[in-house]
Amino acid sequence: MPLGIKTIRLQGGWAKTEKVKGSYDFAWLDAIIDDARGRGLNILLETDYGNPIYAGGGGWDLRADFRSPRRR
Repeated sequence: MPLGIKTIRLQGGWAKTEKVKGSYDFAWLDAIIDDARGRGLNILLETDYGNPIYAGGGGWDLRADFRSPRRR
């Protein structure tokens, strides 16, 4: 049964996209976006959470700590 949803919020995840500094892999996200667009959905893409490969960059989830490297 269709729900009438026209827009979704999609949390992208920085750490999942950039596992190596300066190298971005959007393939996992492209598949999700292509599927949603194929269903006629608009997407609000939120690139969030942290990335533990950077000092002070937090972690994979909301429980991670974002700090200046000087404060650790």
